[in-house]
Amino acid sequence: MTFWFITLLLIPDLVWGWCLPLAGSTACPAFAQYYAGMSKPAFDWLQPVWNITAFDDAVHNYVQTTFWDQFNCTTKPYYARYTMSVICQLIVNENDDSEKCNAMYQVSPPSLCQNTCNQQVQAVKTLVQSQCQSTMPSTTLSNYIDTYSQQCLVDPALNATASCMLGMVNEPDYCGFPSQGDGCTYCQSSAANGDLCCSKIACDGGDHGLSKGAIAGIVIAIVLCLLLLVAAVFYYRRSKSVQQTHYQSADDRTETACVGEKLSTAPSFLSRTDYQTHDTITPAALRDTDSVGLISKLENEFHTVIHQYYPSQPDELSLKKNDIIVSTVAFDDGWGVGVNITTGQKGAFPLICVTPASREVLDWY
Repeated sequence: MTFWFITLLLIPDLVWGWCLPLAGSTACPAFAQYYAGMSKPAFDWLQPVWNITAFDDAVHNYVQTTFWDQFNCTTKPYYARYTMSVICQLIVNENDDSEKCNAMYQVSPPSLCQNTCNQQVQAVKTLVQSQCQSTMPSTTLSNYIDTYSQQCLVDPALNATASCMLGMVNEPDYCGFPSQGDGCTYCQSSAANGDLCCSKIACDGGDHGLSKGAIAGIVIAIVLCLLLLVAAVFYYRRSKSVQQTHYQSADDRTETACVGEKLSTAPSFLSRTDYQTHDTITPAALRDTDSVGLISKLENEFHTVIHQYYPSQPDELSLKKNDIIVSTVAFDDGWGVGVNITTGQKGAFPLICVTPASREVLDWY
């Protein structure tokens, strides 16, 4: 009994050939209710295929590689939009075995819309011209592409204008393109011209499904930017270090010169008592002296300390940076006498340690 039951189940396949239901197909989802005849399939590369997983693998492999062999491409181009839909249509609707299978199960697959076929042909032309690197002579290749294009006009399975299957039904995600980024590029161009499939792609914000090439370009750009940033930081720190070393060396030399100066014999007209008991020395007193040469008489002249000085004699001023000195006299031996109004001390100091006070200091005092 069981034997006869199994035999009855196999009779259709024995008579019509083996029919593969396309339910659950990822390559041909819009053809889920139809069948593909597998005894003598539409393409040789469909043998041997025994289940829907093997069928999908075979279709995906064909459209990405073997499909381009007919153009003698030395480099396999990117996926041409809606190629999967065209191939699925030819498998289901352009094969005697498939026709018998669908008739047996009382289903009738519609033809592909001519517009979808034209879009696939245009994508093929673009990729052949830009990426294929065909070994065909240019004239031969051009003629072959023209012949390939004619299928959208003469093949009943691909030239329907009404009650037909749109490619966007079988490949709904990205208008037949392999990624959202590619789909958005198309939809934002003039070529889209109101294509309905674009309404299904969210191109404003979100992840646009960048292609591998775009991602690689972004990564390379980021790496280059990081390298440039590191180089800039290194150069800046290097320059800063050199400048600091230079300035420190200059300060050290000046400081050493300032501290290293020794007070020569004190001017004979100026006793310790004189500049310890008087804030200023009068011009008359200066004119009366015939000791060390006097280069200027500076009554109440303001100076700012730029180098610190540690006194080596009791009658010398202690100087710290930014102290304000009112000098009363300067001598040509490099020394002056004045008052450190920051500390209130009076005494002699090396002129190399001070500089004329700025306008802001003068205004303050």
